[in-house]
Amino acid sequence: FYSRGVLPDNSIGTVLRGLQGFNRKIVPMQAIGDASATLQQLGRVLPSHPVTFAKNFGKAAYESLTPGGWAHYQEWLTSPEVREAASSGVGLVGEGGAPSDFFANWFSRVPVLKQTQRHFEVIGNRNRVDIFHQDLDMLRRTGQPVDARALEQTARNANRVTGVSNSRATDAETLTEFAANYLRAR
Repeated sequence: FYSRGVLPDNSIGTVLRGLQGFNRKIVPMQAIGDASATLQQLGRVLPSHPVTFAKNFGKAAYESLTPGGWAHYQEWLTSPEVREAASSGVGLVGEGGAPSDFFANWFSRVPVLKQTQRHFEVIGNRNRVDIFHQDLDMLRRTGQPVDARALEQTARNANRVTGVSNSRATDAETLTEFAANYLRAR
């Protein structure tokens, strides 16, 4: 019943609902004081794609801090490169992709947190799309077939290496782990 979001209607359910509510309130505060998106989730990109990581870190700083940069990023989201990656299964988050949760929407309205949220979106989306295309190019260069299955597996790899899961964490996982969806992606 935990995986479907249904809690029992007894004292255990009451305790779990309380813990769940508390966890939802503290996760954003933990994330504000933590550089986990860049250093933990996306840091896994660094050993396999160091140039991509460094390039996208710089782009994310520019695009998340300046109005012109944000407009450039929004334009990039509509490019054929991004559309191909997204249609193959590469996960896009934020305004350009999956709907954000309550706290992400709230962060986008508060100065400083707005830029932090944008940086999280930009660096993750750019790394996933670039890794997807680089890995596809490697498959082509080595003479391997690039069919629908290869596109899907390459997209799943790009998602996994950047901490994006193809499924949501269960309530039980969310109660016991700080970044349950990230851990599920591993």
